[in-house]
Amino acid sequence: MARPRIKMSEVIREVYNRTGLPTTTIQKILETYSDIVKECVVNEVEVTFNDLGYFGWRHCPKQLNKEYTNFKTGEKEIKDFPAYNVMTFRQKRQWKSEMRELTIPLFEDTEIEGDNI
Repeated sequence: MARPRIKMSEVIREVYNRTGLPTTTIQKILETYSDIVKECVVNEVEVTFNDLGYFGWRHCPKQLNKEYTNFKTGEKEIKDFPAYNVMTFRQKRQWKSEMRELTIPLFEDTEIEGDNI
């Protein structure tokens, strides 16, 4: 089952409903903010989102002579992989505990498969 997602158009509409700013202005601000976040992460600068947490990165070193399975052919092959960074998001403790407390009522009367509590 797919998780619910909010589309950018819905975010823009909600910001418009709450602020009354023109939708073109909101869209330009969000696009610019997205560009700034990308530039910062590429340049290994963490980006903080006030109370939520921050975007950062995790460095994956290069791997020489790494064995992997080619899923198209099913054969094992050896390949060199270059170093790269993986973008991460780390929640602040306060935000994480608030979200945990807010979602507890959602699951009080629901039995979840595999839940042994």
